[in-house]
Amino acid sequence: MAEQFRLADVRQQRGIAAHILELYREFLPSAHAYADFSTALNPGVHTPFRPEDLDSLQQLLAAAISPTNWQSELVHAQEYSALLDDIARYSPEGICIVRDDSGGPLAFCAGFWLHGSSLSMLDRYAPGILALLSDEQATLRTLPRELTDTLCVLLAAVDVRHPLYGPEELGALLMQQWLVEMTSGLRGIMITADPQLKGLFQSLGFQRMGHIKLNDTEAENELTRWELDFRHQTFDKWVKEIIRQTGPAGLPALISRNEPRAKVDGSAAKQIMELLFSGDEIEQLPVVQTLGLRGSDVRNCVQNMLTANEAPYPLTRLDQSILRAVYLQRNRNKNQLADDFHMSRTTFYRHSLQALEHMGHVLTQALSGMES
Repeated sequence: MAEQFRLADVRQQRGIAAHILELYREFLPSAHAYADFSTALNPGVHTPFRPEDLDSLQQLLAAAISPTNWQSELVHAQEYSALLDDIARYSPEGICIVRDDSGGPLAFCAGFWLHGSSLSMLDRYAPGILALLSDEQATLRTLPRELTDTLCVLLAAVDVRHPLYGPEELGALLMQQWLVEMTSGLRGIMITADPQLKGLFQSLGFQRMGHIKLNDTEAENELTRWELDFRHQTFDKWVKEIIRQTGPAGLPALISRNEPRAKVDGSAAKQIMELLFSGDEIEQLPVVQTLGLRGSDVRNCVQNMLTANEAPYPLTRLDQSILRAVYLQRNRNKNQLADDFHMSRTTFYRHSLQALEHMGHVLTQALSGMES
């Protein structure tokens, strides 16, 4: 497949890259605050930005603006809308969109392709960025638009009100789509002071290329320039490096000293849920025995998570509703449940498995904190 990638045209390379990313999805970050690759979602057909998309993108952006959501750290929030308008007007190729089956936008990121004509726009909306491009400014100022090969992302947003998928799942789709776009010999630049994003970029093979300190900020708010450069690195080599870092050989470096003694995966979570009201049987489960917990403690922990007003990440409200209906209420069969959740039986089954995986992640943290 690597040989096919090198010989393919740009359109075919994108298809191969998307296929490879799906094959190796298990090696990509899971349960991350911005991008959870553990869920296999299928976006709609990729279509470049169209002028009629702009209103939808503005609505996504307006709904997503929140102190807890990342849109941009270089641009003032009151200028997001104007910036998106100008990117659509002057650099429409700099907008990457994830669409649903009907073609509607689910998530997007947007930025300027770097060349002589775009630097003035960068300086207008994000003056701090030029300091991070100081080593390239002279070259970029004389670079014609048609020779540009570098995209600097300034905005990103997902549909935070989507009824089925969480922001972190849509974030993973967006990152995946953006990576596919970059694979055809391009370079992507992202700039952030967010520690969560820094961790995500590191795990995806981005390189740290410099940093600046914003005026009147503390050291932890230092902005770092991150790059993923496919101009001099082939996509297949990048994939192999990601697997090397996150696969079995790389695991020791990623394991925390405080890692829980027992991990609850989706299968173990399902066993716990099925035996939730079975008295002492739950205490016979290997994961519960390893932690030395009483069945009543596990049961109370699960019930608290499923009834919490704010679902503990990565559990979502939809996950809570499905798990309550299946394992707590237990008064409907699977066909009835699928109908009640307005899903097909297959879709409901997929969401049930996803809910159990998320529940397992939450239980791993919660039960480990209760270790006797």
